[in-house]
Amino acid sequence: MTIPVVGAFQPAALTAMLIARRWSVVTVLKNVLPMIGDLARKMGVSACLASVRDINTPVLELQDKKVLEERLLLQIEKAVTEDGAEAVVLGCTGMLGLAKSLEKSMAKKGMPVPVVDPTAAAIGYLELLVRSGLSQSRLAYMQPPEKESRF
Repeated sequence: MTIPVVGAFQPAALTAMLIARRWSVVTVLKNVLPMIGDLARKMGVSACLASVRDINTPVLELQDKKVLEERLLLQIEKAVTEDGAEAVVLGCTGMLGLAKSLEKSMAKKGMPVPVVDPTAAAIGYLELLVRSGLSQSRLAYMQPPEKESRF
């Protein structure tokens, strides 16, 4: 059986590219920044990446939504005002469900910037692939050879 597989970053980055010329990623910790930069470079989208910022919060501490939202808003505002971002990608799937309220808060500040939820983007792309009957190319991602069972 062939099923499509996607991560969160690529669909979110492609979505941001469709809705803005320059976009930023706001993620959890500084040690994640090089990985995001590498992913953007491998995708060929680095020229569109305004910045990658962090909120200095480990994933296990994301449950305090009020603190999380305050930290995200601070970095989103900096991404817009200092880095020239026209859209923002949330850099962790643990930030699920915050994009719309962040957009509303930014609009109240006079900065109507779209915020892309990477989980929603990934699910949307999976739905698109399933509806279209598409999956990864077997020329690029070959099926492993059949193995003889010992049982």
